[in-house]
Amino acid sequence: MKRRNRFLIFSLFFAISISVSGFFFLESNYVHQKIRFQLEEQVANQISKPISIGQISGNVLNGLKISKVVIHDLLPEKTRFFSTDSVEIKYRLYGLLFGKFLVTSLNIKKPEFNVRVNEKGEVNLPELLPVPNYDVSSSTFQPLISHIRIENGVFSLEDKIRRLKLSVSGISSSIQGPLRQWEHTGNLNVQDGFFEINGVRTQIQEIQTQFSLIKDLKEFKQMRIKLGDSTLTIAGRANGQDLEAEMNLDLDFQDLARLYTNHVIEG
Repeated sequence: MKRRNRFLIFSLFFAISISVSGFFFLESNYVHQKIRFQLEEQVANQISKPISIGQISGNVLNGLKISKVVIHDLLPEKTRFFSTDSVEIKYRLYGLLFGKFLVTSLNIKKPEFNVRVNEKGEVNLPELLPVPNYDVSSSTFQPLISHIRIENGVFSLEDKIRRLKLSVSGISSSIQGPLRQWEHTGNLNVQDGFFEINGVRTQIQEIQTQFSLIKDLKEFKQMRIKLGDSTLTIAGRANGQDLEAEMNLDLDFQDLARLYTNHVIEG
């Protein structure tokens, strides 16, 4: 075998070895730990609150799974403000060459939000998630998402000033559309829940919502909320500052009476 052929074979073998080693290195526990520490530090600095991430797995080149995320709120007992079993994200890194972060799939499993308003009117939500003061369109990388899925979410609200409690569970949502432009449709459903005012509780049987998001146009095709034996249906659209809405309420006065008094209207 000629020396030149041996050199070509050796070079090819070396290149393949480096590629395979690099691929497995990007899936190694060392890389995952580095990403986890950096992510915890960056998020904690941004919201000024402690965050813990249980585990990160996957390959940096095409997608990661972030498991057991917990953010504590500001209360002395350090109850959870947000937690989730896992966040799975799949993306295409070549989009960074064009200034875009292309996310093909974002799947959030069992997210839980706990929003609280204390006796002074202070809300834990804005302090934990401050509104960024930058323009997304002028940022270095523009995020574009094709498919977002939320499974089995929970949301609770407790307002001690207004003596209001709200809790919904079984939240599921799916939003999908083309990757390179914001023309998405979606739905949001709630299986169960309740809201409570002045100690009087009303059950939420279901919430069903269909909507579309097209650049500056946001459209609620239909939102159907069933409270006790009453049903509220909302449809509307917003284009910039223009808002159009249509609301229909099928009201059972027994439900209304339970909100303001412990007596039941007869007849």
